Order: sequence, then structure tokens, then C-alpha cells
Amino acid sequence: MVDLCKVVQDHFALLVATYRPDDVRAMETVLDALASTVGAPGQYGERGGAVQNLFRMLGSSFGREDFFTAALGVFLDRNEELRDAFLSWIQPWSGEQLLSRSWKVSVQVGRPTAAGEAILDMVLANPELELWFEHKVDAGKGIRTTSQGTKIDQIEKYLDAAARYMQGISTGAEPAAWPKAPASGLPRVLLYYVTRDPSAMDREVYTGRLAEQLGFGLAWPPAGHLRWKDLWPHACAALDGALRGERGEFEKTLTRNFLDYWRSLPGMWVQDNLGLAWQQLLEAPQGQSAPFDRYWNGVQEVAIERLGWKRDHGYKGLFVYFTMQHSVLDQIEVSVVTDGAKQEGAQELGGHVLSLLLRAKGGYQWPPCVEKATFEIWRGRLAIHSTGKGKQMRVLVDVPNWSACLNDDERDHAVASAFVAGLRMFVGGTGIEIPELVPATPRREGEET
Repeated sequence: MVDLCKVVQDHFALLVATYRPDDVRAMETVLDALASTVGAPGQYGERGGAVQNLFRMLGSSFGREDFFTAALGVFLDRNEELRDAFLSWIQPWSGEQLLSRSWKVSVQVGRPTAAGEAILDMVLANPELELWFEHKVDAGKGIRTTSQGTKIDQIEKYLDAAARYMQGISTGAEPAAWPKAPASGLPRVLLYYVTRDPSAMDREVYTGRLAEQLGFGLAWPPAGHLRWKDLWPHACAALDGALRGERGEFEKTLTRNFLDYWRSLPGMWVQDNLGLAWQQLLEAPQGQSAPFDRYWNGVQEVAIERLGWKRDHGYKGLFVYFTMQHSVLDQIEVSVVTDGAKQEGAQELGGHVLSLLLRAKGGYQWPPCVEKATFEIWRGRLAIHSTGKGKQMRVLVDVPNWSACLNDDERDHAVASAFVAGLRMFVGGTGIEIPELVPATPRREGEET
């Protein structure tokens, strides 16, 4: 597995040398330079893709707001699905059909105003219409002073820039009233304010410059602004194909890094937007399997295709049973721990825990075993468990990366990884070998056997 941290360090000087705030392509060029050296983000039985996050690392070296905007601009420029999702998200407050147009994406674009140069965080431009964006990740709207001594907020400053731009005024020195229409041959401007601040804006401040009244000016959603957390689920859904590897391993790695970085910014995303919380997945409707049933695919692939076991049966989506030909073992029950308080040792492992209950052939006496075990990032507990069928060995193993999963494929991968880790803890803790386990690391779809 490639050490992404080292790769970033090797290319960091190149990034600094080529990064220009007004050019999305600058960052994209550096990211493309990594493509030949960045591999898949980890396999089962390894560290589950726990590599240094490219965006978090680089983001710490630039202003957080500027870097997030530049990263978003890269993805809007290179990923059509995300661009369409973004345009669909803002379209209701544009009065325009945005998806049918072609767009040039730029970030950190300077425009003159009466209060000094305005630096637009992002611009999507086409010959007839330009979409301007003011992004706030940390700060709120600042107050600026014009050359006449008037106090205006940052949105008003950008509206002043828009008034000059639509009239072909190239400086901030001369007066610029709000136009009735753009000058001939110049595009209309729609300004969007996107923030994580829930506070509603004062509509009266911007009256006469609202897009809903004129077809250009400030776009006005219900609170006057859009919120990053509301874009998050649309972005995740749009990038799902890239996360599943449809665009290749580099794009999968890059996309996962970007979404993890986005989620590291407080107030910028919505918890559990792509699936139910763990506990809800364990609640089986009357006469049906629990929703967790969808996440046994990877476990079954390992058990059946790699280990040569046979699936015996399942129960309510919470248990799967396998039988095997083995010198000691004849059955294993793999299940979700539904109540950690009732399962000794489970609470110490956190809220996401699997149970592996291994049954030995008749008359077998279990050897002493270690009580606590680990395998790479996974933690476990081993104990001999008395049942009506005699003594069995129970292995509890956590699913440490569950909360970081961004789609169902990754959740399935996380469960299968924990299953493999639990088996390795069993081998290490009891000394009982499972010969077929050595190559039995689950593969992702598309990987060669």
C-alpha cells in the first residue's frame, strides 16, 4: 500500500510552486501528478485505508476557507455528476435552467468595488450568465468601508462589484448605481451566499438588488443564504460512483479524501445522511429482516468464496451461520451485538461490535486463550462461552471505521474487515489455525483474484 503521506510530502513543493488562487487547474495539475503513485486506499486485513488525508494535510497549509473552495472547485470542474448536483441545488433560486449551460469554473476571482477589490470565492461563468459565490466556513459577513465612508457588509460589497461588472466599469473610483439591465454584450450576475451560519439575513438591506425581482443580483433562498450542510447529502450521492471505483482507483482515493476532509469541518455536513444509524439498522420490522442484512455480503464472500465454508442459514438479518470442514471447528455464528450491556466485554469495544461464536466438534476441549486481543486497528475480546450445545469460543470485535463510511459499499467493506480481523484474533488467541485464512482478505469489486 502506498504511503500517501510520503507522496504528499514529495509533491508538496510542487503544490506550493504551482498553486495560484485564481486557477482551479493549478491544484488539479498537482493532484493529477499524484495519480501514478497513489494506489488503492488499503485492503481488508490491512489498516482499512487509514492513510494520511491529502486534503486535510494541504488544507492546514492554506486558509481553510480558501482551500475548501479551491478543492470544491476542482471537483465541480472534473466531476460532471457533482457539478449537476450542485447546479440542481442552487437552481430553485436562480429563475434559470442552469443544467443546460456549459460553465467555466474559477476560484478567487478579483473584481473592483468602491470598498477595494472584492475577491469572489468561486465563479461559474458562461457568456450570458455568471454565478458568483461568497463562501463562509469560519467567519461571518465582514463590514467594509467605501471610499465615501459608507459602511457596507461583504454581500453589499460583492453586489457593488456585480453592478460595475454588468456595466463594464473597470474601476472602483467612479460611482456605479445598480443597473436596470446589464450593458449590451455583458452577462447577468447571480450572487449566492453559502455559509454554515444558520442566522437569517435581513432582506431589507438588499431590496432592489434581488435576483427574484430582476433576473440578476442576489439569489434569495428562504433565509437569504444556502448552507453547506444541505449540500452535503447531494454531494455524497453524486460522488457515490467515484467512491465505488467507477472512475478508477485514483479518483476513488481522491474523492474519499475530499469527503473526509469536508466532514472534518464542523457544521458543514449532516450526520448519517446516507443511511440509518447503526442501532436503527438492527431493528427488524414485523416479519422482515433487519436492515443490517444488506451488510453481510462481504462476510459471505470471504466465508464461501475464500474459505470454502457453506452458508447454513441466517436469522432476521442479524445472524449468519456457516459450516466448515475443519479439524476442530464445525460451525460459526456471525452476528451483530444488539445490546452491548448484555454482552460482557462489548461495551469496552464501543457501539459497533460483531460477535463470532465458533463451535468445536464434539468432545473437543478448548485450550486457555487470551482475554483481550488486537489485530492492527481492530480490538477484540475472547472468551469461552457455555451454551446448550456445550462450550463455544466467542470473539467480539469492533468495527472501528463504521462512522467514517460514506456509502453502503464501504459499510459492507467495514463489516467484512472486522470479520477477518476477528478470525485472525481467534487464530492468534487460541493457536488453532484456519489454513485458508492466510489469503482470505476480502477484495473490492473489480479487483483480480
